[in-house]
Amino acid sequence: ATAGASAATKRARRVRIGRPGYTVSKSRDPTTDQRCLTFELHYPELNDPDSVQPRHRFMSAYEQRVESPPDRRYQYLLIACDPYETVAFKVPNEPVDR
Repeated sequence: ATAGASAATKRARRVRIGRPGYTVSKSRDPTTDQRCLTFELHYPELNDPDSVQPRHRFMSAYEQRVESPPDRRYQYLLIACDPYETVAFKVPNEPVDR
C-alpha cells in the first residue's frame, strides 16, 4: 500500500494550456471512392515540436461517458499532446485505413 501511495504523490499534475487549433477536411479517394477525413491539429506553444509526438486512439461509443445512451453508429478519435488538452472527434463507425 505504501509503494502505491508514494507513486501517486510523485506523479506531478501538469498544467493544461487549452485546446489546440484544428481543421477537419472531408474528401473522397478518386480510385476507390472511399470517404477520407483529414485532421490537422496545430500546437503553437510547443517548445520543441520534434521532441513531442501527439498520441491517438480510437474509442468505441460504449467507452465514452459524454453522450448517453451510446450510439453504436459512431466511434471517437482521441488525440493527445502534452501540455494541451485531449481533443476528440466523433466519426462514423466504419473500418479505418490508417
